[in-house]
Amino acid sequence: MERLHIMDGHGYIFRAHYGLMNSSRGERREVRLSTAEGMPTGAIYVFARMLMRLHDDLRPERMAVVFDSGRKSFRTEIFPAYKATRSAPPEDLAIQMPYFRPLVEAMGWPVLAQAGVEADDVIATLVTQARAKGWEVCLFSADKDLMQLVGPGVNVVDAMRNHTYTREAVIEKFGVPPERVADFLALKGDTSDNIPGVQGVGDKTAAELVNAYPDIEALIAANPKVRGKHPLADPEMVERLRISRKLVELDRDVTLPVALEDLKAGEWNATELARMFKELEFEAMVDRVSATPAPSLPQHEPQSPLGELHD
Repeated sequence: MERLHIMDGHGYIFRAHYGLMNSSRGERREVRLSTAEGMPTGAIYVFARMLMRLHDDLRPERMAVVFDSGRKSFRTEIFPAYKATRSAPPEDLAIQMPYFRPLVEAMGWPVLAQAGVEADDVIATLVTQARAKGWEVCLFSADKDLMQLVGPGVNVVDAMRNHTYTREAVIEKFGVPPERVADFLALKGDTSDNIPGVQGVGDKTAAELVNAYPDIEALIAANPKVRGKHPLADPEMVERLRISRKLVELDRDVTLPVALEDLKAGEWNATELARMFKELEFEAMVDRVSATPAPSLPQHEPQSPLGELHD
């Protein structure tokens, strides 16, 4: 069966910046690297290691790495304060940002970034299209918003923690199944994305409410008691909940600039990779791409230690 691998590009960039996972030993340590002239390179180094490990473990035939194209999207039109509380990336990470996409492209992996929507929407569209063709999907991310995509033939893999989110794992983590994760997130809100949610509702209460009612409108109509109060008796709180639900809903029908069938991994551009790694002073990586070209794609994909797909 065909399998599409998708990587949440910016998700992995930020995880690379904030810590290094030594995948082979399971040890976590902070890494701060820089060139001789003082340019920070730690996030690029960790990101490059993660990409090379995924290449070595999977040798994916069908692959897409998805990045955000900017902060403005249809969600900021619905709610201008969406993500408004987020600070700019740390300066040492901002300096490294121009390197990530060229690195992925030099590894021969297709890159997608669509204006007007977020990476999550592009990913959701790719998953929807792949499943419509009967393909399996392996999504590399730890983003809670993407857990609503888990289902038959679709797993989310947190490769840095070596954890695979199946339907059962999503229920264990959130207390609700994947198809209700959006309702759960809308109720509890999200301070990092500035999604308002319902006042007084945390993880436990959100899960209880989701499991008690078939959808958000049924919940609003029931106006249940939360911590001794009826927050949904307040029209403003009802509007907050409805807006929150729109914000967490993924757009699964984004117009993409490339056909699904064209998302194929190519060969490494060893010359460009060596040039980049020399500039960044990653000597061991220079040696690898210069001395040993990337192996050709196998006839049959090897099983990945990062997690098998489940129906």
